[in-house]
Amino acid sequence: MKKAFKIISIIVLILVCTFTIFICEESIRLKFNNGSKPLIVLGRTKYCISCLEPGEEINFEYFSLGYKLKVKYYMSKESSEDNKMVKVTGEEFDLFYGIRLWAWVS
Repeated sequence: MKKAFKIISIIVLILVCTFTIFICEESIRLKFNNGSKPLIVLGRTKYCISCLEPGEEINFEYFSLGYKLKVKYYMSKESSEDNKMVKVTGEEFDLFYGIRLWAWVS
């Protein structure tokens, strides 16, 4: 009984450590690479970013393993039909879909 408990606790500890390393790596990567998307995307909001009108902005959410990334896109007023300039104006990283770890807005 003690041996089974010890094996299960080691497996749980390894999974928790692996998840923590994954969240830290993703958080650092997404914070320093503006406009990047999560490595594993489980779901996202169903908006068309390229369908924005000039001067319009949209909030887009990416759902991944244990976190949510909210990205705010803005279509520049200098955009034309041929040349669409979409800029990222803000990001929020929410752990467990509710605890905000970091955010930036320009």
